[in-house]
Amino acid sequence: MRMTMDAKLLRFALGIACFVVATTFVSAAPAPDAPATGMSQAAHLQSDAAALEPKPTSARVAAAIERLRLQPAPAGEAFALIKVTDRTTGERVMLTRGVPPPNFDAYLVDPATAPAGWIFAEESALGAEDGVEIAIRSHSMVPSKIAAEEAGPVLSEDDEEYLRLARQYDGGPLPLRIDSDLRKALGVRSALDGADGEPIHVAIELRNVAHVRIPKAPDLEAGGHLWAALEIQAQRERVIGERKLAIRSRQMPVEQAVRAAGGLVLYSSWLSGTVEAMLTPAAIVALAGHPAVRSIEKVLENTASGASLGGTPTKDYFDGIDIFDSTHQSAFDNHEGYHSAGGHSYTSRVTIGMVEECIREDSPAWRNNNPSSSFRARFYDIDPLGHTLGSVENCWADGDGEKFEHGHWVASMMVADFMDGQEPALSTNSRRRLTGSCPECYLTFFQDQNLNQRIEGLDRACEKGVDIFQSSVGTNAQSCDGNGGFDGTLQDLTLDCGALFVQSAGNNGSGSGSCTTAYPADHPWTLTVGGVRTDIPCSDDSDWFTSNCVYDSGASRGGATYNGDSNRASVIDLAAPYRVITLDPDVLTPATQIRIQGTSFSSPIVAGLAGRMMDFWRQHADTSVFYSNRMKTMMLLFGDRSTGQTGAIRTDDDTSKLWGVGRVTLFPFDESDGWWLRRGSVYLKKKEDYAFDQALPSGAKMVKVVVWHDGKDYATEPKIKLEVDPGGGCSAPNTVIEESDSKALQFRRVDGCSTVHVRIRNSPVGLSGSRRFHFALIATRATSERVW
Repeated sequence: MRMTMDAKLLRFALGIACFVVATTFVSAAPAPDAPATGMSQAAHLQSDAAALEPKPTSARVAAAIERLRLQPAPAGEAFALIKVTDRTTGERVMLTRGVPPPNFDAYLVDPATAPAGWIFAEESALGAEDGVEIAIRSHSMVPSKIAAEEAGPVLSEDDEEYLRLARQYDGGPLPLRIDSDLRKALGVRSALDGADGEPIHVAIELRNVAHVRIPKAPDLEAGGHLWAALEIQAQRERVIGERKLAIRSRQMPVEQAVRAAGGLVLYSSWLSGTVEAMLTPAAIVALAGHPAVRSIEKVLENTASGASLGGTPTKDYFDGIDIFDSTHQSAFDNHEGYHSAGGHSYTSRVTIGMVEECIREDSPAWRNNNPSSSFRARFYDIDPLGHTLGSVENCWADGDGEKFEHGHWVASMMVADFMDGQEPALSTNSRRRLTGSCPECYLTFFQDQNLNQRIEGLDRACEKGVDIFQSSVGTNAQSCDGNGGFDGTLQDLTLDCGALFVQSAGNNGSGSGSCTTAYPADHPWTLTVGGVRTDIPCSDDSDWFTSNCVYDSGASRGGATYNGDSNRASVIDLAAPYRVITLDPDVLTPATQIRIQGTSFSSPIVAGLAGRMMDFWRQHADTSVFYSNRMKTMMLLFGDRSTGQTGAIRTDDDTSKLWGVGRVTLFPFDESDGWWLRRGSVYLKKKEDYAFDQALPSGAKMVKVVVWHDGKDYATEPKIKLEVDPGGGCSAPNTVIEESDSKALQFRRVDGCSTVHVRIRNSPVGLSGSRRFHFALIATRATSERVW
């Protein structure tokens, strides 16, 4: 965006960086009985600030602005911030439409505070046509068609947890607030007889723990707004500090009760309030009646997902070049933004966090751009009495090389970079082969040598502001109910801290139907990645979207029981290469290639791709995908709709228990014209629906829509009803599906269509209630089944 420094400073000084007006539009008028939102005609925003914005010199930008001016605001839109950019010259003009409602953000964060009878949604969109890129960030409010008594109340998280525990309660003598997995482990006799028994590792969830939204500090170099970024950082530190103080007052009575019962407090989370402890069965039964306790769950042993070595590298395993080409990573190498021409150095300011047992800190893979450059990584020790920066123990002398190299391999698949001469001895081909899927991303590594401090690891990741949390560590539980020992902290990391949680599915995947994923892969809030068998005959990127690349027999798959329909829920979200070539951390110079296999390496490939997509979306559209797990929505767009064991069939209106939404890829945005992306979220009560119309690019050939909701388990969750109705001069049919799943998709050919109408409905099942529904749409002129 071209503007004077005075205009930049004004934007930040006002504290409303998005509300400067270059050109005004007429806003859609609110309904007569709409709640007070501050909406008015956009002309009321006209001020001297508008004069600080330059008039467009690009004829393409001017024409796009005129087209926008002639279009009426979408029904229900309260406010929109619009950016129009010339894709050749980079000239950008910013516009607004409507007036931002003063309490809108609060309603989105906490729907219980919103005025009754209204549905509030947030959306962002990005499209390119005729050499111009248009980004729109909007807030909408529409009247609900469902009476309040029919929609039911908005239940608190405590109430929802009580209902979940009540559903699994077997009527026995053990207290209801003991989770079913722990109930099985306790043994009724030892618990009720007061026998001490062996202490059990448990997670104690507390009642009445409010959410806290932690601000994210933007790039300190972006646009030169150093002082504004520092102010946000100071606010972030204040919020975290106040949270730590507030949560201690709730935890202390529970910790005292644990110690009074002879138990040992292991860790108390400042983020979720969860207290980890070692307690005897009798003490657990007693503590379940404590007034501050919401539930007590068993903490299962955490293990790496069973990755293994594959021997000497040959072409029959997927290498970095194959992954690079098949997933269209190349389209995101040099996109318009902060990247220099041909650069892979640390410029994206997307941070990926992980907790593992070991990593090679001094590897050139973490260097920024040359053998003596700074590292794009920080290394922390979170083992007891550690908690410090740069004190990671040397784990290479422990003898079990495969175990301790696991974390290094995982990190390499994401953020290793040899493209800028970090290791001079490598050939050009080897540089690409050993480079990860996001060589611009920053790595924050937390060492936990026994993998027994997962909750603290998530706390630390939040505190350090990671954008993506990648996990190739799971438990040995295979209950596939979406619940486990650290739900509260996992959900707060995604919701309050705004981190995408990318999880490996695991490597127990024999059979075609049973659930074999291990917690937290079965948690609906994670982006769970399965494995594509990437060796012969799938040994080249040209095979990637063919039946040569089958779902790997060693990779876990979904199939969770959902509402009594066995093996229905598609726990897997995406699938990525399973058998790959990477670097050997034992040999630093020159870097040496080895073969490895496992979903441990499928997950980091997807995490790196997500990092690139987040970077792209921030620089071209907005920062919306950095918050509230919205990036999961975006990544669900980028699967090829595979189904069946071989993946040779493409589904039009279903997800797959093996593949989720298919093999991962990215759409090459910078290489094409005539596309539109749109993502949003809306909170819907029972039977409520949300609809929108999307204008299609001229010559559009296909539309894909994905939806997921943030339910917390697979027992009684609402169905997703998804209607896609193409229109405007075409014969494409209206299609409606209703999925008993936590996600749904529709794919439609739209030749000759100019618009598409989308409707999303919360279809209740049993006691299922209100949920936040996340949706995304892509429309393009592309028709290749290789991509879609």
